[in-house]
Amino acid sequence: MAESEDGVTESARLDVFCVQTRSGAWRIHVHPGWVPQYLKKYFNDDWEAVPRHLDFEDLDSHLREQGVVIEKTVSKGAAFQMVACGHSAEALARWLAEAFATAPTDDESSESAASTDADNDELLRKLRDGEISKEEYLDTAVERGLDHLRGRLPTRQLQIVRERLRDEVESSPILVKLLADALEELPRPAVE
Repeated sequence: MAESEDGVTESARLDVFCVQTRSGAWRIHVHPGWVPQYLKKYFNDDWEAVPRHLDFEDLDSHLREQGVVIEKTVSKGAAFQMVACGHSAEALARWLAEAFATAPTDDESSESAASTDADNDELLRKLRDGEISKEEYLDTAVERGLDHLRGRLPTRQLQIVRERLRDEVESSPILVKLLADALEELPRPAVE
């Protein structure tokens, strides 16, 4: 059996089954045939990974960049199977390992959302108490809204999104009303 210079043989076959959870995360199961060591650490004894929020458009882009294709079969509901052989299997394995290393799990997403809610409440409190201006509030809210795009978009595209989002949050009557309502609902400090 021919082995390439990177150690991947044409018989390498990676079989992955993905099921989307109610939260939108993906539960990943892998057939325990060929699984590279760097990928094994993300799976439990049943060859299942903790649900992660994965970007499969990024996978498609990665596969195109590598010049490889995989077999993808969509099942009923939010599930599909991916099968890759040889260098395609290696490309899929590398993408999964990187995605698992960087994508938040369901638990991490929940913790992050709770932290974000507390940060937003603190920002609203500062606005209400006059510690920051409305413009500073909107600028900070927009920057927080762009956090997930940093490093994914070129700087110029990020700037365009920033400008459009800033214009929208300042001029949209619905968003202006939501901000006013949120300020009213914020608990007032106890007066002693």
